[in-house]
Amino acid sequence: MSRVGGGPQQRIVAGTLSQLGKQDPSIFGQPLHSLIIVGTRLHPLEVDFAESFAIDGTWRRVARDVYKVLDE
Repeated sequence: MSRVGGGPQQRIVAGTLSQLGKQDPSIFGQPLHSLIIVGTRLHPLEVDFAESFAIDGTWRRVARDVYKVLDE
């Protein structure tokens, strides 16, 4: 989930739909928002990138268990 547009107001938040749904709306910033849904395959570089914006430390586990991405 993110507010894309550059500048100091841009925010990127990564997590499962369940995690995102439990967050206080202020974490996402002001509208307009973009929601990116990951497909059935995920590249290790995408895991690394999203992990830097993850709500908590479970992102790598989700990538491994759900998307079968192996740690390199």
